[in-house]
Amino acid sequence: MSGVRRSLWFWRAGAVLFALFAIALIATVILRDRAATLRAAEERMASMARLLVSHAEAVLEDASKVLVAIEPLLLQWDFEDPMQGREIRDRLRQLLPGSPQIVAAWVLDGKGINKLDTWTFPAKPIDASRRPYFRAHMEGASDPVIIGDATPGSVTGEERFTFSRTLRDPDGTLRGVMVVATYTGYFEKLYTEVANWDRARAGIYVEGVPYEFSSLARLRTVVRASPDYIFGISEVRKKSMHGGAIVNDGRDVRVAGWRTSEKYPALYAVISQPLNVTLGDWLRQSLLFGGASLTALAGLLGLAVIGAHRAAAREAERVREMLAREVHHRVKNSLQIVAGLLSMRAKSATASEAKTALVDGARQVEAIANVHELMQVSVQLDRIDLNALLEGLCASLGKSADKMVSFSGCGQLMMDPSRASSVAIVVNEVVTNAMKHMRETVTLTCEHEGVDILLTVRDDGPGMPPDFDPLKTGRFGLATANRLCRFLEGGLSWETSPSGTIFLARVRQEASAT
Repeated sequence: MSGVRRSLWFWRAGAVLFALFAIALIATVILRDRAATLRAAEERMASMARLLVSHAEAVLEDASKVLVAIEPLLLQWDFEDPMQGREIRDRLRQLLPGSPQIVAAWVLDGKGINKLDTWTFPAKPIDASRRPYFRAHMEGASDPVIIGDATPGSVTGEERFTFSRTLRDPDGTLRGVMVVATYTGYFEKLYTEVANWDRARAGIYVEGVPYEFSSLARLRTVVRASPDYIFGISEVRKKSMHGGAIVNDGRDVRVAGWRTSEKYPALYAVISQPLNVTLGDWLRQSLLFGGASLTALAGLLGLAVIGAHRAAAREAERVREMLAREVHHRVKNSLQIVAGLLSMRAKSATASEAKTALVDGARQVEAIANVHELMQVSVQLDRIDLNALLEGLCASLGKSADKMVSFSGCGQLMMDPSRASSVAIVVNEVVTNAMKHMRETVTLTCEHEGVDILLTVRDDGPGMPPDFDPLKTGRFGLATANRLCRFLEGGLSWETSPSGTIFLARVRQEASAT
């Protein structure tokens, strides 16, 4: 009997030890999953913050180019000569369309009185001496001053943030302030696409200014970031230019990812989500896993569940890392951000029509993005070389499909960037269509005929049936190309034969005077 009791004691002791071991193992796995969930969320938000910083840097670089271009003219102006003032204003208005993000610019004298702006001429003598950007310059802030403004603009009534530089006399006296404004609504549309998870918060901030002026642009939410939240982000940013952390936000606790601009060290982006929302799925999964494991302590089923859960956690971590790297490599400038988002949506689409539409949209946005990429290195902010744009577009289309797409241009052909964007979309659609029917090669030829530009796309496919109208097939691409050709005061036509099809797109180089 003593042997039975001893055996029972050993079994009970073994069961208790096994239960303690299993509970400890379950707790370890759950806590590790919690850490992995937080780490993945922080990495995802830090990666998204990089997108926002890159986007903001592109906008500020455009603003800086405008001010650099106009500064020599302002230094020669006495703020009184109306003819010279009108010439400077006209030049300023020519520069603004080169960047779709910049909406207005103006110049203040040393007292903060508006002397020149892009709205009216002569400019209304608005007193901006109490505006935060002017006060910052008066207090000796270094150029450039990037700052938000809780008070809407005096002219438009829109919320905006400003990028400004000083004009100084040789003796260092403040002569005036040059200002460029960007409406925050332009950024909110992007942030809605990027931070699309539950109760997300996203924004661009600037350090070193009072709290009420620190927010440049943000995702519109019911509750704004508190001073405690901004202070918490500032503290963790001292340790690293990018990363993730758990930050207090008044009564709330949030998981945040941030990125500091390398070009403008005071500028940073933050994306966050409440901690309880971030851990919601983890909490539900942990309760299910713990309950299932505790009911299977006597057998190998508990170990199998733990192993499966650990494998799922590793796979989820790997997938999250892949997605973060995919998003990270798609960042280049503001338009490529949009193209990247469309591509990511296309990958997750289940309906073929939706997937095709998203892929076509991504190609169109990439075509426009090539325009802005060339504009960054162009000598003229308001002109672009169409031949260089089309040559790069053909190379990109051919490389992406592993097919031969050749280009023949007619030398340098300067064009308005907005019209060049439309031409790029036309070529993108027609060449993409030709690549579907080619045997060996597709050829694009660009010719200059008087005031028109003639684009010829040839493929060596089997041709189209007689009386076949490609515009009546219901395909969106060629219909879009045809409408754009008409918008550009031209048209789209085609010729077909057994040896291939030729599409002819004629557009006007410059818009006709209205």
